[in-house]
Amino acid sequence: GEKVKTESAVFIREPKQAYDLPGDFDRIYFGEEFCEDLMPSFRKVQAAHRAARDNGMEFSLLTPVCSDRGIKRVLDILTRLSDEGITGEVVFSEWGLLDEITRRKKENIPWTPVLGRALTRQKSGPRMILLSDIQPRAVETARRVPLGAGSFLDFLKERSIFRMEFDNPLHGLDVRLPQGFHGSLYRPWVFVSLSRTCPVFESAKRKSQSEK
Repeated sequence: GEKVKTESAVFIREPKQAYDLPGDFDRIYFGEEFCEDLMPSFRKVQAAHRAARDNGMEFSLLTPVCSDRGIKRVLDILTRLSDEGITGEVVFSEWGLLDEITRRKKENIPWTPVLGRALTRQKSGPRMILLSDIQPRAVETARRVPLGAGSFLDFLKERSIFRMEFDNPLHGLDVRLPQGFHGSLYRPWVFVSLSRTCPVFESAKRKSQSEK
């Protein structure tokens, strides 16, 4: 059968962490998955890519669920990186961002898109494990990731998406990737839910405005 290559990746919050990692890794993950207001600046992403290259690792940029404002910011970062000859993987969590990346890929954003775990429709709520003694079949269903529809796979292929990301929840994971597709598994933390509204950011913004 097909020989499977396994990579080991690590997420870092600061570029300097790439120089002092607790083990051997093949890839650096850097960016922000959940909050567009926490997306790092172009300079920080540039520094993280340089750190990955200095340490012989590949680079993946995490991007969050975005509003139009967030999409514009991410595209600006990708365009500026591409203008400097910097490319890699971009893990997207927003279909609107994918549309823009796909449209511009042949022009000035030659990054490889990866389907983020916020979009793989995985059931990962921690209370799911409580069903195991009551409804075992429900847990079996919750383990499955619904990626087998031919139309969806065609959609991904047309956009050159051949890797998708998954969590490893308490109740387990049952995913069967079609030939030609690859998966990434996060551990130990699991994505459960998110919101476009961030009360922490809104509170800080109101405080900043009141102090002006």
